[in-house]
Amino acid sequence: MNYSTTDTIAAISSGQHPQAIGIIRLSGPESWTIAQQLVGSDSLFSAQKATQRDLLEADSSLLDQAVILPWKSPHSYTGEDIIELMCHGSPVVLHMVLDRCIKLGARQAEPGEFTLRAFLNGKLSLDQAEAVERLIASKTTASAQSAVRQLNRGLRDRVAAIYEEALSLRTYIASSIDFIEQELELISPAQVIDIITDANSRISELIKQYAAGRVLSQGATVVLAGPPNSGKSTLLNTLSGQNRAIISDIPGTTRDFIDVVLDWGGVPVRLIDTAGLHEATESIETEGVGRARDLMNTADVVIWLKSPPEYQDIPKELDASAVVFPVLSKCDLDEVNELTSDNLLKVSGKTGFGLAELRTEILNHLLSGYDPSDVVVAEQRHHDLLISANSALLRAEKLVSISNLDQAELIDTELTTTLESLNGILGGNHTEELLNSIFSRFCIGK
Repeated sequence: MNYSTTDTIAAISSGQHPQAIGIIRLSGPESWTIAQQLVGSDSLFSAQKATQRDLLEADSSLLDQAVILPWKSPHSYTGEDIIELMCHGSPVVLHMVLDRCIKLGARQAEPGEFTLRAFLNGKLSLDQAEAVERLIASKTTASAQSAVRQLNRGLRDRVAAIYEEALSLRTYIASSIDFIEQELELISPAQVIDIITDANSRISELIKQYAAGRVLSQGATVVLAGPPNSGKSTLLNTLSGQNRAIISDIPGTTRDFIDVVLDWGGVPVRLIDTAGLHEATESIETEGVGRARDLMNTADVVIWLKSPPEYQDIPKELDASAVVFPVLSKCDLDEVNELTSDNLLKVSGKTGFGLAELRTEILNHLLSGYDPSDVVVAEQRHHDLLISANSALLRAEKLVSISNLDQAELIDTELTTTLESLNGILGGNHTEELLNSIFSRFCIGK
């Protein structure tokens, strides 16, 4: 990716499909000059004041009519001079206007380059820039709200507060090394441990959020599994509100998996109906059963349906790490409804009985008990850096416990690691490789 901020970039910032209005964005030192050439006038624009103007080709023929909204540095998204052209939303027209901007001196922006410039110009921290990408990719209201909270300094403020606490402690420890023979305001080992414990408890809380943040951001896979004719297809149809799966009393109707994407309490859920697990006798059945087992072993949650007459238990060969919710299916039948079990939910795909409770149980597991609006950690990168900071603080705490402050140099090293990890979340020690990894995920124009 081009890290130069001395040139002017341009891109279509709205979608590539026909729409009422399409937006082309320019950012950089020549943005306003290019816009003046585009309208065929040297008249000055007024910052943040929209005007409707004709956009002209090089021969002064009409290209489009657009609303021009100028932004002056540093009061813009990127911190640079920006021009936003609100054109008619034909993809053909938008590309014609973009081509004209490029001929006038702009360069085609790379994916995420506008947000990259916002980061490089101090308009966003790195975690806030990542929140922009999460917000654009949001699939549910709750996932969007979580991204907005991160964008609105939800993570930054928490991490920065921990960083300042660790920095103050490290400053004291480093001073005790450099000025060992001079009198300093003493902090007892117990006080040092208290500070470390407090910082680490807040880091641990953020780490715990990651499981919920991941499913909000990326979604969860929930697999319906069980023996043939255990009610999986009926349950899929009822949970999805769609007639997706063929329902029959003949066992083995489902040969391949069928999936639907749903919004469960803000969590994007891919719900999958699989072939019934049994000893297959022909090649298509064998393939279907094999795929069902593979899906069960990679799912976030498996709903295992037990139904009459066998009430078959979960297969022993299922991966031990799989999270399985055993459920009594077909509870609309008298023989099932009469069964009692303190450990199993009862459901009926035919009547819908018990499905709200089942969904609530699964959501509580997926969100680890968190309200989606409270979750600010959703990136694997953030999780890994928090783990690193947590581990370093635990090592520092152990050093203080066993040696008081006699091993100040080693304690200082662990506190330095903590600070580097926390600063990595905010982007204070970014590398070109890291920025490429993050911003290459963005769409062009953002």
